[in-house]
This record gives sequence, structure tokens and C-alpha cells, in this order.
Amino acid sequence: MPALEKFVQRGNQIACCCVYGLELFFLPLRQVYFLHSIRDGLIEATASLHRQVDSLFSMDRITTPCGYGAMLMSHAAVVPGTEAFLLRSRHLVDLPRFEERMRTSALENDIRALELAPASAAPMSFLNSPGAVAGLLYVLEGSRLGATVIRRRLAKSGASYPTDFLSHGENCGFWQSYLNWLQSTQWSPDDLVDMRDSAVALFRQYLVTAEACFSPYEPEYQTTS
Repeated sequence: MPALEKFVQRGNQIACCCVYGLELFFLPLRQVYFLHSIRDGLIEATASLHRQVDSLFSMDRITTPCGYGAMLMSHAAVVPGTEAFLLRSRHLVDLPRFEERMRTSALENDIRALELAPASAAPMSFLNSPGAVAGLLYVLEGSRLGATVIRRRLAKSGASYPTDFLSHGENCGFWQSYLNWLQSTQWSPDDLVDMRDSAVALFRQYLVTAEACFSPYEPEYQTTS
């Protein structure tokens, strides 16, 4: 949970109410963002779930054909539905190249190449607010970074799998442009809460879906928090 739960603006200052019951205090806006940027808050809020998801997609699990297929199917249960919602929401029209960021087609290409059956979409619902959409995209753009690392390690291992999904958007600067957009956009206090909650919820969905997809191959595998 982020250290700063609520932000209430007063002129050119902002009130910071700590979640641990400490007193309300005021700081200049720029100092607050320096001390606790939006990105830092998202990192802190999702850190434990992020570690669990990373452990599920560890290299020793996905270098086998079954493991690689399970990894793709895990994403296929989450990514298409989430991306379709993002496109419908219209809250990303000011994000540079937002339509080019979508990876559903690349993911479907890899699934077809491996002759896997289409994945069933996970049951998901989303809050349609600017902050919630930003939180979802935080998780998706972060997973793109992880995908790049996985692809490069697979190449070094000698494993040969279709990698349209893992390589999508490489060298396009999507992560940095997303962060620039995140930090330059004006967010309301409610937006910041929605952002955090949506990012946490999507990480949880990834965790549930990945455990279900990998379980037929490794039924004894359990994640730890």
C-alpha cells in the first residue's frame, strides 16, 4: 500500500494524509511529487504481487514447450479483454501512439503458430475512469518490459518459439512515453486511488490466471508472497 493514501489540494500546496494514522501535513506540490511520485506509489502498492507474478513466469518454467504455451495462454486470458476495454474507454486519446501499444494481434499470432486452442477470457470488470485506465496501462506497459527480458533470455538459451508478443514494441520507447504522460497529466485524488486499485486488481488477475494455466504441468507449484 502506498505511503501516501490521499491527496487534498489547497492552493499551491497539498495535504498528505498518511495511512498509518499520522497527522495531516501540508507540503508544496512539487515537493510532494519529488518525495512520492505517482510511479513510486504504484511500485510500492504492487510490489508483492509483482514478485509473485514474476516467479510464475520464471525462465526455468517457460523454456519448455508446455511452459511457454502456458505463459502465452496466461496473457491471452487477460490482455485482449483489458486492451479492448482501454480502447473503448477513450481515456488514452492524449497518450502518444496509444493504439500502437496494443499487443492482442501479436499474442494471437504466437498462439496460432504453436497450434494452441484460443484462450478463454478471464472474468474481468473495469472501472471506467481516467485513473483506473492509467493503472491498467501501468501493468500492461510494465509487462512489456518483462517480455523483452524474457525474449532476450530465450534467445540466449537457444529455445526457438514464436515471439511476436514478447518482441512487440521493442525500441519504441513506449514505457518512457507512458511515464512522461503519467507524470505530466493532472490527476484528481480519486484518480490516484482508482489508479492504484486498478493496477493491484490487474496484477491479481494475472496471478490467478497464470496459476491456472501452469497448474496442469506443475500441480505442485505454489507461489509465496
